[in-house]
Amino acid sequence: ISISRTATKAVYPADFMMVATMNPCPCGFFGDSSRECTCNSNQILNYQRKISGPLLDRIDLSINVSRVPTNQLIQENPSSLPQHKKAIKLIKTAIKYQQKRYASGSRYNNSISQYDINHNINLSPAAKNLLDKAGEKMQLSARSYFKIIKVARTIADLESSASIQPIHISESLQYRQDISRPVV
Repeated sequence: ISISRTATKAVYPADFMMVATMNPCPCGFFGDSSRECTCNSNQILNYQRKISGPLLDRIDLSINVSRVPTNQLIQENPSSLPQHKKAIKLIKTAIKYQQKRYASGSRYNNSISQYDINHNINLSPAAKNLLDKAGEKMQLSARSYFKIIKVARTIADLESSASIQPIHISESLQYRQDISRPVV
């Protein structure tokens, strides 16, 4: 973290993961299957635009999550479900790929440098072409462009793919798209 004030500057080491939530609209029910939203389009757009573009640009993933029915809230222990066990296995495999790629137990795709992207990522030509076209069409900032590559590399690791393919870029773009435009 770098803090700058009038006559001084201080730099502190920091590495963290931010997890945040936001209602889709002022009443909280836009897109809900069990309750109707009472907001008009302008209210929804104004609400979603309250978060600035530069802040949104720093968020790697945005996922819309639907309501969990109340009768399922305490029904099962998620860690006992087969999909949870499969996800844990995939994550462990992806971490091993990253540890091997960066020759480190503490470096992951989210913290790689421009050098690593150029030399260690293995972005297929078709994937680069798709990303470049999407970058132009979506008017991506440089920060967003590189975040898409980092997320796509992680998706490829989860699939045990040695290179980033267009399908990985497409999925990564979907996670950016959710935060780059209002959902009205």
